[in-house]
Amino acid sequence: MLKIRPIGVLLGCTLALNAIPGNTIQSDLGSPVDDGTYVGNNLFVAQSFTPTTAYTLTAVTVDLTNAPYGEEETAKPVKKGHSMSRSARSGKPPSRAYPAPVTPYTIATLYSDNATFPGTALAVSPTQVLDTQLSGTPQQFTFTFSYPLAANTRYWIGLSSPNGSTSFWSASDSATGTDVSTEFYEIDNGVNSIFDTGDAFLLAVFGSAAAPVTPAPATLWLALIGLAGAALYLRRKRLFGLES
Repeated sequence: MLKIRPIGVLLGCTLALNAIPGNTIQSDLGSPVDDGTYVGNNLFVAQSFTPTTAYTLTAVTVDLTNAPYGEEETAKPVKKGHSMSRSARSGKPPSRAYPAPVTPYTIATLYSDNATFPGTALAVSPTQVLDTQLSGTPQQFTFTFSYPLAANTRYWIGLSSPNGSTSFWSASDSATGTDVSTEFYEIDNGVNSIFDTGDAFLLAVFGSAAAPVTPAPATLWLALIGLAGAALYLRRKRLFGLES
């Protein structure tokens, strides 16, 4: 089982994709949602995928929910000996101006593989999913990418929040789909096999087929063809001059 916090409202199947952004490299979005984990309070949350041919990664779709933390996640005890400032005791706001709070959000990062663990960060999606976009029911959100993927090479997609998002990455205890069973997921620096546990985060990876590389003619051949053409032209011109 996933060592994650289940949530009762995440039951049933996920919503269908409105549009598929390219070829499906891997997907388990059709699995029932019955588990999951918070993105913002874990050391690391990720899942792997392996393209069988070369692709350009175009998009990653995940299933997210807004699940505010309970008291056990948000309560922060006051340090011993700490006392409030005079302005706080009096109820007066401090004179110092503070910047407006930033809405928490979730980001997606593509990682290389390092012995079945996420390795080096390769690309960060420019997409940010704000907590205000989330609801209490599972919804699919797409993070865009543009990164070349090598064939038969494992990669990882990791979700994180730099500012305390309460987003909840849906998971399934009986995940099925395209090229999923041979992959792995990581949570709190522990890697598990999807094949062994049957558990997986809901994730779909899409890509466009890599354009075939057309080899350019060798420079030497181009030069030889050019010289041969010039020689033929001069010979015909000389012969024409003799006849005239």
